[in-house]
Amino acid sequence: MNNIHVRVDYNQALNSKREVLLIQESLLKSIMHMKKYNSLRKIEFSLKNKIKKDIFELNKRFISLQEHFPREEASMAQQITGKSKRKDIIVEKTESREMPKEKKPARRNELEYELQEIREKLARLS
Repeated sequence: MNNIHVRVDYNQALNSKREVLLIQESLLKSIMHMKKYNSLRKIEFSLKNKIKKDIFELNKRFISLQEHFPREEASMAQQITGKSKRKDIIVEKTESREMPKEKKPARRNELEYELQEIREKLARLS
């Protein structure tokens, strides 16, 4: 085995040592950031699990509370005719379902009409 010797200036040797040390420093910083990231992810995961359990527990409590409240009983005739104590809520729901369907074409026509008027005014100005 032959040994090859290379002559390196003192300044080159110092620069290469600095570069090696800077690379090592950056690698160590990267490792530290990765460890911190992993620890934060573990904390995040545990917090998510805790929140999930808390929400599940609150949901169970909410359901048990709902079971203890008295329920309003409506006869079949009231349900069919839609007459009950909660008529205003039923009316609001049906109105909200019907209104948007009717308003969209009207709005579209109005917008198209206004757009046409603006185009005509622009044409008159030109």
